[in-house]
Amino acid sequence: RRLTMALDFDGVDDKVEHTTAAIMNGLATFSVLAWINIDTWTGEPANGRIIVFAENGLDMQLNVEAANTRLRFTWNFTGGGSADGTWASPIGSLALDRWFCVAVTYDKSSTANDPLIYIWDTDVEKELSSVVVTEVATPVGTGANPATGYCVGNVTAQTITFDGRIAYMQVWNR
Repeated sequence: RRLTMALDFDGVDDKVEHTTAAIMNGLATFSVLAWINIDTWTGEPANGRIIVFAENGLDMQLNVEAANTRLRFTWNFTGGGSADGTWASPIGSLALDRWFCVAVTYDKSSTANDPLIYIWDTDVEKELSSVVVTEVATPVGTGANPATGYCVGNVTAQTITFDGRIAYMQVWNR
């Protein structure tokens, strides 16, 4: 399979950044979808960044996690005694050198909410399907409201890279 609209990120210093976009500002619920093809596991430590809001990487993060070859989603929670929420797809749900369509839907209005994660491994499946979600870290506090900006394939400081292709990135306010 070949997606001709993909951007090829080098795992070193490539990024697509918009510092003034306010597309997540004030949203309680959202969905994000992207097509990814991972060349190598890179990043912090080996957690390649698909997309982050705001561009500095503090509020919402969608990563690929090398240690467990899976998708990882983190939302920043604020307030006294706060802790960020982190969730992941099943171990082994991602692989190198093939196309995956990945999506996350989340409602940050309550710490009891878990996201829905969808993955389509185009070498194995015929459709985007929901997967079992593991809560890696339980959120405490209030879901942060992302500041303006986003970064695809990295963060502003270029310290959490992605090595591979990302295509058809989409974000919805539901």
